Amino acid sequence: RIYKLDPGLYKVLPGRDRGAVEYYRCDACHKITRINIRGVCPSFRCSGKLHAVDLEKELRHNHYRYLYLNLRPEPMLAQEHTAQLSTEYAAEVQTKFVKGEINVLSCSTTFELGVDVGELETVFMKNVPPTPANYAQRAGRAGRRTDSTAYALTFARLASHDISQFRQPQRMISGVVKPPSFDVNNCKIAKRHVYACAFAQFWRAHPTHFRTVGDFFLNDGPLLFRRFLDGRPKSLLHALKEVVPSAVQREIGVDDWSWVEEMYSADGVMTKTVNELDRDLATLDDALQEAVDHGQYSTAERLKLIRNTIVKKPLISYLSQKNLLPKYGFPVDVVNLDVNFHTAEARNIDLSRDMQIAISEYAPESEVVANGRLWTSRYVKKVPARELRRYKYTQCRCGYFSKAFLDNELDSRCPVCGGISRGCHVFVVPEFGFIAEPRPKSPGNQRPERTFSSRKFFSGHSRSKDQVDILLPGGVLQLRTHTHGVLTVVNDGHGYGFYICQKCGYGALERIPLNHTNALGRECRGPVERVSLGYDFETDIVELDFAAMFGGSALREGYWESFMYSIIEGFSQALEIDRQDIDGTLYVRPDGTRTIVLFDTVPGGAGHVKRILEDDNIRTVLETARTILENCTCGGRAMDTSCYGCLRTYQNQYIHDKLRRDYALDALSTVLG
Repeated sequence: RIYKLDPGLYKVLPGRDRGAVEYYRCDACHKITRINIRGVCPSFRCSGKLHAVDLEKELRHNHYRYLYLNLRPEPMLAQEHTAQLSTEYAAEVQTKFVKGEINVLSCSTTFELGVDVGELETVFMKNVPPTPANYAQRAGRAGRRTDSTAYALTFARLASHDISQFRQPQRMISGVVKPPSFDVNNCKIAKRHVYACAFAQFWRAHPTHFRTVGDFFLNDGPLLFRRFLDGRPKSLLHALKEVVPSAVQREIGVDDWSWVEEMYSADGVMTKTVNELDRDLATLDDALQEAVDHGQYSTAERLKLIRNTIVKKPLISYLSQKNLLPKYGFPVDVVNLDVNFHTAEARNIDLSRDMQIAISEYAPESEVVANGRLWTSRYVKKVPARELRRYKYTQCRCGYFSKAFLDNELDSRCPVCGGISRGCHVFVVPEFGFIAEPRPKSPGNQRPERTFSSRKFFSGHSRSKDQVDILLPGGVLQLRTHTHGVLTVVNDGHGYGFYICQKCGYGALERIPLNHTNALGRECRGPVERVSLGYDFETDIVELDFAAMFGGSALREGYWESFMYSIIEGFSQALEIDRQDIDGTLYVRPDGTRTIVLFDTVPGGAGHVKRILEDDNIRTVLETARTILENCTCGGRAMDTSCYGCLRTYQNQYIHDKLRRDYALDALSTVLG
């Protein structure tokens, strides 16, 4: 049966017309009603009597009635203001906001608008910021003027970090903000600035050795640079004594120029960079000649283009990656998502990301919202006479990871567990960027699609390593320090890779048709291969090998991760290092032993993790970690969970449900006794 209301039985009267409707107020509960049956209040269990009232007089000073009758409705004009916009257009949006022509801004987290942004009164955060410092920075943008009151509203998503902070909001709102600190006597960072001063003077005298890797390294650049430094130019010495702290000058040998000897020694950063480049080019040349000898001319051409990609790489970026130049805290490998600039929507945007982020946000079929439109990445950008660098890799479910340059053989069978490694086993480095589909769409109500990169992997590669054995109550701890250790980030397209056209770069998660179109809209019938996207970067690494102390209990899921993050928390507090400047990952060695790898997140490394070798710092770190866990109360007596007071951080949300305080305490008790 279907029931519906009969509109003929209802009469609508204007309530403000005098005489049209009579109103009554109860003398007990004071509720106002227009229904009066013998003066009885219609409210449940109220014994009051109704009396006629003048509604205009009674509600004359009611705040909400006044707002309803007198407040002029304002249109809500919203506009994006993020780093994705061009500089000129972003400035135009900012000006309109300050003038009141726009009253809602959808901003990136940094809110790049300066201090005084007009009558900004309300800040809405769509997720909980990582730390109290981030919260204060975002919420503090509102109410900067004395004649306004700030209002900050934070939406907690159904994510571990957000829910945890929602349950204890005072930790975020009233949390302690640690002031930033800098160690100006950091020799590792100072050396890179010394090298920068030296290169600057050298390139002024030898400008032909400046632009590309080939211009310098294949044109006797390292030899000429050494001769230049052996001349000990007075202008360079004066510049170094001006900028390098006196304590660091003595440590690295500014006066006696011993830093030059170290730079070019067998273990020096210049020598290792030259040897590494020579080895890669020799491998390419050998593979190219072998391909020609076997009549594999298409393979030979591809190898030739890969070689050209290496030697044509911008020299500044290459030297920064190899820690011969400072990165100044900024990403060196920045790639773009190119859009069709012939359209009106594309003229005002500039889409660029650090490579570590770009291999997720800009991967084929990933979607990006910019300037009110939805852009879909479709192509891995190809450049004439160049080719993407390729690596083979293996990634097993047990955690073992390994990679090799070019077509060097890698056994697909895991040496640890004997299983067949999952993944498509080849990743390319998309160093030329990506290209979006030419026609953007409307964003709609769904979140943009995105494929996610994996965690950082350590494959054991580094330029050099030293080992120190430390006797602890639980046994011998092996500490291995890796100079310029290599970490790898891989986006494997949900485990299935991406189908990429080798000719035009067309990419998709599903198999693509043979006759697809290239970025210019023309038909392409190039060969298609299935690959992942990846990226390598160098930083300081310390490997902690506790394996000899643990038995089968350490194989429980989440055990090693809990132990690792407890050490990182202890490291941060004991040595007063910003938690966001260090991180860790697990490394499964070919013999099956698990080790904890700590690394600097600062670009190029800042020497933080190597401080664990100084004095008795390792014991201090482990004891501090145990104290943190013992003082926490999460999980009650069972201790079968974790919280932001012990193991959890914004960055390790991927494993929050596996981190347990009892696991970490058990591991620390085994090590410390």
